[in-house]
Amino acid sequence: PGNGLKSPVPSLPKPGDGLWVVSDGQSGSEEGGGMKPRTKAGLHDPNRMIKKKFKSKPTTQTETRDCKATLTPRELNKISCGPRSIDFGLICVGSSLKKCFSVQNETKANILVSVILSDDTLAGSAPQAQVIPPGATAGFDICLTAKSPKTFRREIDYVINGLHTFQFEVAAQFVPVTLQLSQNELSFAFDESSLELSTSSMVTIKNPGNTKAEYKWIDGSGTFRAEPAGGTVEPFSSEDVVITFFPTAEPPKGKSWVEDLHLHVEGGNGGVLRCIGENVDAKCNLVEKKLNFGAIPIGHSRELHGTLKNLSDVDAVFHVDTVSLQSPEAAALGLKVTPTKGKIGSSTRVDLEVSIQPTAECELETTVPVTIHFRGGKMIQFPVIARPRMPFVEIIEDEFDFGGVTLGAEGQLPLTVSNDGLVPANLKVDFSRFHDFSLTLEDRQPRQPSADHKGDLSATRTGTSTVPPLVDLDDENEILTVEGGNEQGRGGVYEIAVPSQRTVSLSVHFYPSRVGPQAFEFPIGLIGLPKPPSLRRAIAGEGLRPLLLVSPSTSIDFKNRVLLRADSKRKSPYKEDIELTNGTGGGDQALRTLRWSLRVPHHSPFSVFPSEGVLEPGASTTLSVVFTPVEAVNFSLKVPVVLEEVFQDPPAEGQEEPPEPRYERIGDGPYLSIECRGRGIHPTLAFDRREVTMPIVPTGIESRTVFYVINQGYDNLELKAKVPSDTTRVPITLQFPEGCMIGIAKQRLPVEITFSSKRPMSFSAKVDFLDAEGNRFSLPIAGTTDNSIITTFSFVQSNLDKMSILQRDGKAPMIAWKNEAAANAKKAAELLSWPGSEAVPEHVMETLTRWLNATSLKSNVSSLPADFINLKGRPFVDMVEFLSGKTIQNLPKKFSTNKKEAAMQLYNLYDTVLSFLKSHGALLSTVRPEYLLGVDDCIRVINVQTGNTSNGGAQTPSTRPGSLHGGASEASSRASRSRPGTSAQGKNREVEEVFPFVSKFSWVQVLYQ
Repeated sequence: PGNGLKSPVPSLPKPGDGLWVVSDGQSGSEEGGGMKPRTKAGLHDPNRMIKKKFKSKPTTQTETRDCKATLTPRELNKISCGPRSIDFGLICVGSSLKKCFSVQNETKANILVSVILSDDTLAGSAPQAQVIPPGATAGFDICLTAKSPKTFRREIDYVINGLHTFQFEVAAQFVPVTLQLSQNELSFAFDESSLELSTSSMVTIKNPGNTKAEYKWIDGSGTFRAEPAGGTVEPFSSEDVVITFFPTAEPPKGKSWVEDLHLHVEGGNGGVLRCIGENVDAKCNLVEKKLNFGAIPIGHSRELHGTLKNLSDVDAVFHVDTVSLQSPEAAALGLKVTPTKGKIGSSTRVDLEVSIQPTAECELETTVPVTIHFRGGKMIQFPVIARPRMPFVEIIEDEFDFGGVTLGAEGQLPLTVSNDGLVPANLKVDFSRFHDFSLTLEDRQPRQPSADHKGDLSATRTGTSTVPPLVDLDDENEILTVEGGNEQGRGGVYEIAVPSQRTVSLSVHFYPSRVGPQAFEFPIGLIGLPKPPSLRRAIAGEGLRPLLLVSPSTSIDFKNRVLLRADSKRKSPYKEDIELTNGTGGGDQALRTLRWSLRVPHHSPFSVFPSEGVLEPGASTTLSVVFTPVEAVNFSLKVPVVLEEVFQDPPAEGQEEPPEPRYERIGDGPYLSIECRGRGIHPTLAFDRREVTMPIVPTGIESRTVFYVINQGYDNLELKAKVPSDTTRVPITLQFPEGCMIGIAKQRLPVEITFSSKRPMSFSAKVDFLDAEGNRFSLPIAGTTDNSIITTFSFVQSNLDKMSILQRDGKAPMIAWKNEAAANAKKAAELLSWPGSEAVPEHVMETLTRWLNATSLKSNVSSLPADFINLKGRPFVDMVEFLSGKTIQNLPKKFSTNKKEAAMQLYNLYDTVLSFLKSHGALLSTVRPEYLLGVDDCIRVINVQTGNTSNGGAQTPSTRPGSLHGGASEASSRASRSRPGTSAQGKNREVEEVFPFVSKFSWVQVLYQ
């Protein structure tokens, strides 16, 4: 039955990439009918542009023959073209995008491929034809240009050898230029610790298109601002824009700021960003309507204070406009405002320190408006008024010629400085390069000028007929201060304060240390100003080779010596030896015989033996200087030495014996002077510090300190000590590791003091040491123990490597020692660091500052303790009153312009606040008020407390546990008024070195409490 039927042929699966592809009937060539070029998978990437282009038409006979040939299906199959469909995706209107259509020729002949581009949208495509050599690949750049939004799809013909026509498809979506916002709404709120007038947030602009987009922000009132306000976003990228909230204008009452920022895109679509800011309506005013400095000398600094008051129920943040402080007028005044920004608590106030230091004179008053901006409030302005004046200062003397001064002797000339101006003058004398010179204030300044002259403040000086009256100051230290200098008080830098319409009398001293002349211009000038001609004077002097040499020195200092008593084992006075030598014959000097003599007043405690003698050339003699103190006072005496040359005439004719020698005096006055100094003291006990501050320890741990008792005058004394009887409140014990005997053989006796308590406490007491007659010598003791890690942080910080803190559920934390040796720390004071010996870590100060700003301070500070000190403790007082809910009484309302008086006012302020805190349970017995001052004020207070009135000198600070007040004896380190800046200046420097550690530690201790 199946006769005549063809056998069935099973069909094969269609290959994914066959050698041929069945034609869809679109071929324009009969020879190629049913066949077209193949497309290799992965070969034709439209995004990979082929840079090399071939010639557009054949030029050789071979190329012409090949490019006209009809290709067989097998040859067409060796030509790979693609991709068949090119999807350009999104193209922004007004932009162009290129992709690649590639042709690979694997035949053995050249082929000519042409792309037929008839649409204007494809006008940018190139090339339109290429002669492709055998084995080569050619790329055609298909360029689409979007002119209007629409969907684009086209079939594009390409012809091989002009005979075989095929197609590929191009598709794209033409869209407008569009920028997308990462969010459409932003909310702004200020952080509690923020001191800025603005706050910012970020929004991202994204460009999904293929062309760059130009944009700009269109805002409204300026309350919300974009940065940058405009720009360009590159294709397929994004840009961050900062939106800043400046609450400068008042919003509708009770509402927040709401504003829309419009994003405008050039030739495209943008967006709208809604911004919402919190209401921070603050109203403030300045209590003082203006700050008038009046007349002020050029180069002199002066401060006034203004008060900003917050009248609203919310905190107010203020900024001083720095632009107003940079105006030419403000720069001429040297105007500064501190702080430049801060926070004012609701219904509170903040002090502003306004200082000026003018640099140029002005005949009329200078007025500079200072602007203060408030977050969310109206700005205020206040005028700063000043009249800078140039002081008219003149040196009365025409020159300073010391003439010849023998080495070891002293030359002295008067220096009179007058100020005819209406403002005080501050002068600086710099002898730092001239170590043989010094400056002193006359011991007695003439007193109050006449009433007639006091009233004539507007008088002007004519010629030199009028000299202003001499100064009348209770504290002469305010006239002359000194820094630096050597141990003899020479070569220092001096500052002289000359009040207006006054005259100051001083002395210039010349102590030649080398032979030869010295001449230079007097190194004096107005501080911060050019040197005027009225201060230009010459100094000249010559060091002469001495005929009489004194060794070791012409100055003998017996220092402190105990008064000689009938019951004392010491019966003989105190003695020092010096040697006189005839030094003639050196250099070009002739050999001369010298007779010397000296006279000491009968009632002087000093005596010199012998009092006269004759020295042959090169001969020496020893003098004994004896000090017999009879009163407990300072003694000083200059013993003049008269020198004469001895002439021996030969015997007269007929006489065997020569006549009496002739004596010819050398110089009009004394040849040199021997200076004797000493102080008589009663037998006394002193200590190596003014107070003992015990290391702060946790409860139950023993605190231990060793100090020294110093003998001053006792021959042999069994020391007795008396501690407070109430051991409950003052649990201290004393031990004498080396016994209780002190005297000539043992001048320093160590004493060990310990205390321990199982309950938190802080105490301050006195330990009395008694001599055989019952005289009492007291030493203040202060100590603290607590179970709070905040109070004992110095102990914990110093012993972190020896201990750990164990936290147990339901129980208090406990200290656990890491080994047995460390466990003995409960009885080992060596493990404890004394307060201030280690710097408080900076991160601790930063954390404490942030915490106080957020919780306790009415106005924020940026640096502790510097801001508290600079603002004279006002933020500290406000914080204590805020936390306690009570007002501290008897605090100064206004500070004196006198630096010493102002320092004592500040000292009393801190003393009052510390007493207030202690009365409410604060453990602060180890903190002294002066530790909370600035370093300069601290030195002034120490000077007042120790009675040191010599140019600001301070007692030697102790670098051992204790305080800044060191020194073995308060009476042992007074500097002589005639020698300013000797040991006192070195002691000041020691205070300055120790002070930063003690100050920071003390402030942290107070704030922790």
